[in-house]
Amino acid sequence: MVDIVKEKIVGDVKDGGYFYAISADEVRDVSNKEQLAVCIRFPDKSDSIREEFLTFVDVSSDTSGERLSEEILGVLDSVDLDKHQMRGQCYDGAGNMTGKVKGVGPRIQRQYPRALPFWCTAHQLNRCVVHACDNKLVRNMMGTVHKV
Repeated sequence: MVDIVKEKIVGDVKDGGYFYAISADEVRDVSNKEQLAVCIRFPDKSDSIREEFLTFVDVSSDTSGERLSEEILGVLDSVDLDKHQMRGQCYDGAGNMTGKVKGVGPRIQRQYPRALPFWCTAHQLNRCVVHACDNKLVRNMMGTVHKV
């Protein structure tokens, strides 16, 4: 069933003009495994922007930029998407994702120059809301997180 859904999503990507962006983030699940969620964003044939989940990848053994880059590119290979058609990448601000040399974004962009890396707007919105918050405890906590 999963393969059928992925085939439908990939078919919609190709029908919509074939350009796409990827979005990925890792999270620790309830079984204490580090999971990389990979999503794809693309215009469909009616020019609506869609964002679809593709898969989770277990990256518990290594969350380096190199490993995560390989896994993301492997997901694109597994669903038969041309990586040269990738036009964007979206990640949080973590060093392994956006670090200038060893991060996922720059690593993938060196191989596919048109795949521009961006910081996820959801993460940016979260930071804006926190900065605008009147609650002193929240401001102090986010100040500490930012320093770290």
